[in-house]
Amino acid sequence: MTAFVQQTDEQWFNTLIGRDRAPIFGLPDARTQRGTVGKDGEDALNDALMFWQFIRRIAAAEGKTITSSSKILDFGVSWARILRFFLRDTPAQNLYGVDVEDRFLEHARRDVPSVNYSLISPEPPLPFESNKFDIIYAFSVFSHLPQRIADGWVTEFARVLKPDGIACLTTRPRAHLRTKTELYAKAIGNPAEAEARYDRGEFVFYPLHGGGDLAESHYGEAIIPRAYVEKEWSRHLTVRGFYENYSPSYLQPCFVLKKRAT
Repeated sequence: MTAFVQQTDEQWFNTLIGRDRAPIFGLPDARTQRGTVGKDGEDALNDALMFWQFIRRIAAAEGKTITSSSKILDFGVSWARILRFFLRDTPAQNLYGVDVEDRFLEHARRDVPSVNYSLISPEPPLPFESNKFDIIYAFSVFSHLPQRIADGWVTEFARVLKPDGIACLTTRPRAHLRTKTELYAKAIGNPAEAEARYDRGEFVFYPLHGGGDLAESHYGEAIIPRAYVEKEWSRHLTVRGFYENYSPSYLQPCFVLKKRAT
């Protein structure tokens, strides 16, 4: 994508959505898009734009400005909604996407080719050597993982991140415990009790059927407080921040973690 490296963010977004000419990457059918991210077309990519911009700002602030040599992992890549944006910043051979469902990876391989895609198990390990990645991000993944599995993946991220590498992991906001969405509200049950657990720093998780091929033991609604992350995940990675309002559109709050330098 060297032809696009000088484009502004707005120009790059227009290139990706095909505002002035045919888009350079394809998209899954609208049903698949809505089934994974709740939106389709330009709306779905606009949220991806916001998260891409956020990661780049955080990376620069943490001394990990993205360059043509940066190695980046999209954990839960699905159909490469977000990963495609990084092709302006670094070559496809430096971009990696993993997912637990090959039906989504099929879309990614077809629509955003040349990136390194891998099908993985719902539980660690990753098929990569230690100290490989500058950046790992997971959007709307840790918002669905039970405590044991989330903890295991954070430990694994600490292994595959380079020293000073960063991880950006989103979760559900506290307000989600008062959701009016029937499916989620039924799973959560008693919101007052759930809020009390959250405020005590507990990892709040409710099993939920509906995660594609994933069993309830691997999928649900996770609402993770900062206090839990600072107590548990800081054993492996330094907590650099918890960002809740980093976009004008709704996005899940994001933990930023950093691997300690050796």
